[in-house]
Amino acid sequence: MKLHFTIILIFLLPVAGFSQMNSSWDIIAGVDYSNSILFAQRNSGLRIVAGVMNDNQQGKLNWRLGGNYNLKIGNNAFFKTGIRLASVGHKQGEDDLRWGSEWDSMGGFIIDPNLPHSFRISHDYWFVEIPVAFRFERGNTKISTYFEAGVSPSIYIISRQITRIDNDKTIRFNHGNQFHQFNIIHLVGTFAWGVNYNISERVQLFAQPTLRFHLTPIACSPIEEYLYNVGLEMGARWRY
Repeated sequence: MKLHFTIILIFLLPVAGFSQMNSSWDIIAGVDYSNSILFAQRNSGLRIVAGVMNDNQQGKLNWRLGGNYNLKIGNNAFFKTGIRLASVGHKQGEDDLRWGSEWDSMGGFIIDPNLPHSFRISHDYWFVEIPVAFRFERGNTKISTYFEAGVSPSIYIISRQITRIDNDKTIRFNHGNQFHQFNIIHLVGTFAWGVNYNISERVQLFAQPTLRFHLTPIACSPIEEYLYNVGLEMGARWRY
């Protein structure tokens, strides 16, 4: 019996070691600064409109949460996939609106207190994304670096629009765009550079600045709008 147990143990040790070195799971959370850029390639008049819209739009903070599965495919090379819930968006508006109802004796506006003095609208688009990426690590010490590149097929779920007029705030959820057909499936290109920190043989922490650009426009429209974001993604990894 001891001989059989020893043979089984000797057989299982390499398998356990291989599994430990080659598979891992991550949980991640990230904060992004996101915005969009608009293009109109076929019409000069629409290009002017797109330029004005680009000038008026502003970036905003967004977030993402999810998990990854990593598989080692070579010397310091890994394949990564998983699932995330992500919010990407932008905003526009003015914080110091001045409405003149009439001229005063000094030649200036008399501000009408009954009209709004600030207006801001923000758009958040929520996606379920499936990262497909390759990671290449450098170093096997307690701290190591890596870079990562890939694509993330992303499924649009819903939009959230927050409108603020002075102290009044309205939140509205909707699907798609009221003027154009929203693209449900987006392909997103990703690039990241990161740092790993080994807590133990099995547990690892990591952080990575990440750049993402939607290769699919938001909607089918004469003016094409593409989302992009840059942010910091952090997480913990369990290796098996």
